[in-house]
Amino acid sequence: MSFTRLRPLLIGLSVLLTLVFVVWMVWRNEQTIANGRDAFVELRPVDPLSLIQGYYMALNMQVDLPPREGLGIADARAVFTLDGRGVATASRWLDLGEGGEQGRGDASADLSADEVILRVGEAGRRLSVKPDSFLFEDGQAETYEGARYGHFRVLADGRSVLIGLTDGDLQPLVPVKRRIEAAASTVR
Repeated sequence: MSFTRLRPLLIGLSVLLTLVFVVWMVWRNEQTIANGRDAFVELRPVDPLSLIQGYYMALNMQVDLPPREGLGIADARAVFTLDGRGVATASRWLDLGEGGEQGRGDASADLSADEVILRVGEAGRRLSVKPDSFLFEDGQAETYEGARYGHFRVLADGRSVLIGLTDGDLQPLVPVKRRIEAAASTVR
């Protein structure tokens, strides 16, 4: 069988595998959001807009841990302690023995009730919780300039999803358009 006859089959298989992967990733993130625990990571001053990347906010999240050798571009995992409000403070690196090879196994048995695992990586010359960026709609930069915390949903194994940004009182920052629509629906 010639390559030209196999080509449509290979293209179709590639498209199918890509779709399966995307659906699996969406399902996995939805499960994390539905079953995860809330954790708020304090933001340092933020960049409200990147002209190169569009409507994008670089989040400079608070991670005060000693430097870790060989972190490079790879992410590592760290243990964060939650206070009574759910605000996370970096307490220690996840040891290789705690989470299996490179801290990737199940370390939830070694955590106390007020601890969670989050991915940490280098962002320039600093450490930041990953993901460390937040995309938003055109015209909403002013809404997010007051962000003080990144709101994550975290599973015991360290999988997490950034679900939004909050103000200093841990209240979600909602775009002005949604606030107006919500106010209009309560007036009726």
